[in-house]
Amino acid sequence: MLINSQYGYSIETNSTSYIVKYLRQDFKNLCNMVLQSEDDIVNFTSDKIHNEFKQQIENKTTPLKIRLCLTKADIDLECPYPPTYSKNFGLFYMPEGVSASKKYIYNASKIPITTGYCVAAEGPNHETFENFIALLGEIEARISISLVSQHEFLAVRNKRISNLLATNTDEYFINEVKSEVDPNVTIRDNHSIKLIDSYTYDEAFLEYELFLINNKYHLRIYHTNWLDDDYASLNKLVQIVVFIKAIKQLDAFKDSKHSPAVVANCNAGVGRAGAFISIWSLIDNYLNNQQIPDVNEFIVNARNYRSHFVYNSKQYGMIKYLSQNLSKYLDK
Repeated sequence: MLINSQYGYSIETNSTSYIVKYLRQDFKNLCNMVLQSEDDIVNFTSDKIHNEFKQQIENKTTPLKIRLCLTKADIDLECPYPPTYSKNFGLFYMPEGVSASKKYIYNASKIPITTGYCVAAEGPNHETFENFIALLGEIEARISISLVSQHEFLAVRNKRISNLLATNTDEYFINEVKSEVDPNVTIRDNHSIKLIDSYTYDEAFLEYELFLINNKYHLRIYHTNWLDDDYASLNKLVQIVVFIKAIKQLDAFKDSKHSPAVVANCNAGVGRAGAFISIWSLIDNYLNNQQIPDVNEFIVNARNYRSHFVYNSKQYGMIKYLSQNLSKYLDK
């Protein structure tokens, strides 16, 4: 049944599919846990935290291990116009001054973690959602998460992917595109996407969409009450990470050899996305190695791959606090 809501068109099925039934039940459980948990948002604005952030993070914003093409002069001198996915750099990037609506670019970066990598991405909009889908298809991502505020989520440019598809009943194809610079270079392979199911839990500010991308399941989660440049509920973020890890144990969502642990986006893909990936790394290390990595070291290393990763002292303080109290949160 197609539903035309304030968010646009979505599809809610009565499918007997095990995957759909399992996701719905587990997602409802997650939402109920979020609502029942004490919402412990803590305001980290002390001078001590802010100064620590300034000293140990903000002075290391320039990428070191991977050199980004930042200007057209750099591009002309050192590399051809970048394809959507730059496998040589292990990075998807957008040169300064090039419109994000161009079909051969997407602004996202691979962030190394202990067990592989995550992707921090710019949020897709009505001009770039095809590129974003192509990114998910190219790297065989099984799960992605959008971390925005309700206001941003309802903005004209930032609708759900399902709202931007040409149809919700048939497969949507993203065709191969040739480079405008070199016609012998294929910029983007053919990718297909089909919406299978969606579910919204308004009270918890959470929802999901289930897709088939290139005939493989992809779960996209939306967290819709995280204000830009602000902290969020640690209880909620920890529960989302644990939920995603449980879903990734299902055969339908198991990673391929080279797929990312998760693709996270906010608007710019540095602040909230960076904070979420940092929290993912903390939990991943703790569950796999019984270790809590140094927060400063992880963020500084991540900034070698994505400048301004974890944008401000509120986000940094939230991650720092979690690193000092992680077992308490996981015990919940």
